[in-house]
Amino acid sequence: MPDPVGDFPAVDVPSPPQLVPVLSVGISDVPGSVAALPGDVVAYVSGHTVATCSLDTSVRPVVSEPCASVRSITAMAASHSREWIAVAETTAGGSGPQITLLHVAKGMERCAVLTGPGVSKYTSVSFSGDDKHIVAIGYDEDQTCSLFHEWEWAAGAKPVASGQVPGLVRKVTPHPRFHTNLVTQHPEQLLLLRKGSSGYKTIEIAGLKCPSGSAFVDHAWLSDGRLVVATSDRLLQVVDNAEVTETHTLGRTINCLLALHDNLLLVSLAKGHLAVYRCGKKETTTTRLEMLTVLTVPDGGANTGSGDHSVTHMSVSVCGNKVACKVKGGPVYVVNVKLALSHFAKDDQGDLWQEALPAMHSGAITGICPAVKRNFVVTLSSDDLTVRVWQYSPLRLVLTHFCHHVPTAAAIDPWARSLVIAYVDSCRCYSIVEGMLLEVAPLMLQLPGSVPQELTKASLVRYNPTGHLIAAVAGRDIAIFSTLHHRQLALLRAHFTAVADITWSDDGLYLASASEGEVYTWHMETFTKVQANTVKALPNSSVACTKDFGQLAVGVGTQGVRLLDTKRAGTRAAMAVTKGAPGQGPPSSSASGPQPFRVPGKASAVAVVAQKDAAAAAAAAAAGGAGPKDEAASAKRKAEAMGMLKGFIAVNHAVARNLYADGEAAALYSGAAGSGGGAPGSDPKDASELFVRSHYNSIMAPAPGCLVLLETEDDSGGGDGSGEQWLAAVGTQGMGRARVATLPPQSNEAFQEYALHQTEISALAAHSSGRLLFSGDISGCWRLHIVLPGDVGGPGVSAARAAAAAAMEAEGSLPHGRPPPPPAYSVLITAAALRLHSLMPLDLSDNPLDVVMVRGVDMAMLKEAARELKDKLAKAATQTEYKLYEREQEVRRVLEGELTSWRESSESARTELLHTKDALERNK
Repeated sequence: MPDPVGDFPAVDVPSPPQLVPVLSVGISDVPGSVAALPGDVVAYVSGHTVATCSLDTSVRPVVSEPCASVRSITAMAASHSREWIAVAETTAGGSGPQITLLHVAKGMERCAVLTGPGVSKYTSVSFSGDDKHIVAIGYDEDQTCSLFHEWEWAAGAKPVASGQVPGLVRKVTPHPRFHTNLVTQHPEQLLLLRKGSSGYKTIEIAGLKCPSGSAFVDHAWLSDGRLVVATSDRLLQVVDNAEVTETHTLGRTINCLLALHDNLLLVSLAKGHLAVYRCGKKETTTTRLEMLTVLTVPDGGANTGSGDHSVTHMSVSVCGNKVACKVKGGPVYVVNVKLALSHFAKDDQGDLWQEALPAMHSGAITGICPAVKRNFVVTLSSDDLTVRVWQYSPLRLVLTHFCHHVPTAAAIDPWARSLVIAYVDSCRCYSIVEGMLLEVAPLMLQLPGSVPQELTKASLVRYNPTGHLIAAVAGRDIAIFSTLHHRQLALLRAHFTAVADITWSDDGLYLASASEGEVYTWHMETFTKVQANTVKALPNSSVACTKDFGQLAVGVGTQGVRLLDTKRAGTRAAMAVTKGAPGQGPPSSSASGPQPFRVPGKASAVAVVAQKDAAAAAAAAAAGGAGPKDEAASAKRKAEAMGMLKGFIAVNHAVARNLYADGEAAALYSGAAGSGGGAPGSDPKDASELFVRSHYNSIMAPAPGCLVLLETEDDSGGGDGSGEQWLAAVGTQGMGRARVATLPPQSNEAFQEYALHQTEISALAAHSSGRLLFSGDISGCWRLHIVLPGDVGGPGVSAARAAAAAAMEAEGSLPHGRPPPPPAYSVLITAAALRLHSLMPLDLSDNPLDVVMVRGVDMAMLKEAARELKDKLAKAATQTEYKLYEREQEVRRVLEGELTSWRESSESARTELLHTKDALERNK
């Protein structure tokens, strides 16, 4: 489990749920940032963790334990057997850098930590040929020289040998057969070191050259022990027995090298080219360096607009047939080198490149929004001007939308069918189709006394959980739009300052908004303000609500979090002791008990009408048949209910009362619609005030819009059968951290803190199930976290933790009333995998279209779009042809004029020559 920081809550209160990362989309550009593992699995450095991805969708991704003490990963290397991964980490608290070994088979579990003196930051790490030794190099605090250490890591955490070389070395590698021989690479020098009885000695490499103005780029050891060195001026030098035996000049700039089996060399060249060479010896072949094939990165492999698709990092699999490649600013590919060397792949290279990890954002993620009904999520970045739609189980990039202007906000509807994007100059609705967005309509804002105009500079857009309304924040106003005809239904105006955040209730009937000093709740059937809380001294920056809208959590920046109770919470409590919830009829005598209060929505209104009609029909049949008056009344009620569903207008109170025969329930509904669900007998003077339950001024300091609530209900009778229940708040902190606190917390110290990201968290969103959390940071990386209960691991683990707590209390190492440390990270990884499988199963036999496409495509619409596109292309071709003809005629006229001028000049010169000739003859 990620290291919790701070005190645990008391044992009589349920422990906060735990966050376990299961997916990380983002790769760090550090030495050795990718490693090819068995089974088409690729490990990569993602912030301060190591994550995995796979070509096989049945293989679940894994993220290593994000420790709070680890600041960043500066280098990575995989053992030759691919059983271990060594990462160089920088730590907090002044403890210095360290080398950590991760066990691949145990879900990247941390197994050993190696340390060495004098190093400020490790820049390279590598395994010996037999995987028994690890060599790492880094610079000192003054950055004047580099220190390297060698560990026999199975024997101890202290180095068995050390050395020092001048300059800031970027890479160190041992000989594949003799770990006592090392090569250190500095941009201006490359040294061969050999270990002796008195330490390491430098061996001069005869003939090695690096011309002035160039630098050493990379080096690699061939399988027979020869060394290949690359320089920035396109030189490849082969070193054998400390002497340069060959020098070759390539046609493109060299980025990096990778040694394959049988003395094959893979060279990454500029513009996304990979060249495979065979490095033979003079006595074995006449061609010393033979090019076997050239591969090219597929189009669209880069995320930047520079067009540079260069491969910056490479790693070969254990079998030697496949290579994992990291494209600059682009995705991670797995290349089948064995197939590339066969004659079947000479012409078509499309099947050679398989995408393992899609390209991440190149700028900060400024918004993230999941589809609450399906396994899709949308991310946007105002820095790289892109909006991306992802499927996170299994992981794939559905589409990338390149925006025409800076995107400020985006939201996806619950079923991942539609998308709304707010730009600086407009706000547009799109239909999501596999690989592209089809624009549907812009959102037009109509202010009082003005004509509709395009909504500009919207800071927030949100679909309600039912998917039939869109809330868009434009400064101090909140515009409500219908998803049916994309027209404005209402304009909510009450804030005196810009709205900072909004949140919907689970049934979509209530909306809460927060701005500096103001918190308001709104009813979405009357579009009126229900309750308010105004404290001008509080800089409210975020707001979240429970599913039943009974409680609000308001983030006040550095001043903590406030908990506010709405009148709907009182209504729910009142309904528990009265006849039952509206729409549910009188309480049943079954063991299920009273139902929770829910204000009826549009869909539930239609269901209630159908139920009433069925009861009326049964009563009429018992009385001898229905009369025309009863049929007319039934038709009228149906028409009114369908009008509410299609038009999304305010519900007529008379219709609402007709839907409920129980007068007390109807009166209760009227109170809910008018005053936020006030309980019967409540004081009308307090109907417009939000009750402040508590203010926790130091439990967390969430950034604007980075406060969410995780709420689950006891589903022991259904769902996944876990029977878990919790209500917790998650708020971001500085340095990529987040705090989780159970609501209501006992004190300001009742929280757990997690190091979710390496950099600052810029976006946070929770799934409606309360079991998934999405986060994005300023580096462009986003992550998916599984939410587990505080006592995860089953009865055996819980009993063991309780016994450990008793023993620690007896020893005095654990304060009384505090829970024991969390279980091992391997237990959490297993539990998270099971939870993700239960939430998003990989068995797609029931609905294979979930992977094939996002939504059904209207073929008529696509055909019409295709016809329009063909017409536009034909028109453009005609215009281009006409312009070319005009240009041709113009050039022809110019050339004919010049030719005529040249002819006239030639005739004049010819006449002058003849005249001169005649004059000369006469003179003779």
